[in-house]
Amino acid sequence: MRYLWGLYKIEYDVKYKKGAIVAEESGTHQKWCALIRKDNKSSWLIDEIGEG
Repeated sequence: MRYLWGLYKIEYDVKYKKGAIVAEESGTHQKWCALIRKDNKSSWLIDEIGEG
């Protein structure tokens, strides 16, 4: 069972070195994420960050 705390809209800035091969461009980005945890004793985690 996974517990969901809530959905949050986050905004973050990234700046990559010139010539870097990355999945997104430098600049300001927005994303929706959820806080989750496995049970009531585990730590809260941000879901779907660093997906592969």
